[in-house]
Amino acid sequence: MRIAPGSSFRHLEIGPEIGRGAFATVYLATDTLMERTVALKMHRMVPSISSEMERKLALREARLVGRLSSPHVVTLYQVHDLGEAGWLMEMEYVDGQSLEQLLAERERLTVGETLRILRGVLTGLHVAHEHNIVHRDVKPGNVLLGSGDGAIKLTDFGLSCTVGDLTLSVSSIDGFLGTPQYVAPEVIDGKRPTRASDIWSTGVLAYRMLCGRLPFPAQTLPDLFEEIRVGEPSCMMKEQVPDGLKMLVRDCLQKDPASRPLSPSRLLARLEDVARAF
Repeated sequence: MRIAPGSSFRHLEIGPEIGRGAFATVYLATDTLMERTVALKMHRMVPSISSEMERKLALREARLVGRLSSPHVVTLYQVHDLGEAGWLMEMEYVDGQSLEQLLAERERLTVGETLRILRGVLTGLHVAHEHNIVHRDVKPGNVLLGSGDGAIKLTDFGLSCTVGDLTLSVSSIDGFLGTPQYVAPEVIDGKRPTRASDIWSTGVLAYRMLCGRLPFPAQTLPDLFEEIRVGEPSCMMKEQVPDGLKMLVRDCLQKDPASRPLSPSRLLARLEDVARAF
């Protein structure tokens, strides 16, 4: 079965490609049965991974996302089995843009915008962590911003792992994976990602929104990894950023994962304190 723009599959009419990543292509589509617009995620074959393993990884992602129910996590509607071609995931379509696209337009965001987006991201992470799911790739491209309803949704759990599950992990297949600028120092050192690793990535995300640049902007991968391990953020946040928010970002970017805030729920409580005083 070939999934391509202009083709159809069961009750789905395939539209244009709207996204492409390391392992999957995403298409806009119309579900004629339910009369709604959806996003279809089609996993691509990876030469270093057997087709059987790839099918397991794709189904694993679907099962992980299927556990989650939150207005701040993209909803998985259905999984279609394409046989040897893999799995086709029918997902909620968010009409808007990614945080990555917004930052390309705006450079930095206001404190109010940052607080609102962080609230959505942390709420989505809280739900994932409550289900023992570590996202592993929190970054602007995986934060979707609804244009009409203002929704903030965390997406792309393709690199996620279940806490305590060592039997099936992308990291065990292909070494380091993720987005280098947002990866935690312990992951660079080869340790298994944990909830604290997601907290670090959220800190980098917040820093990027507030400062208009990454905390560790090295030009080469070795230099980047060294800065993340031992360096300090490259610039100071503006004076108009509340001290409570500066401290929150600083705490998320602690090198020792044990020194970071323990959970998204605690960060959410601190965000509310900042918002009330702002």
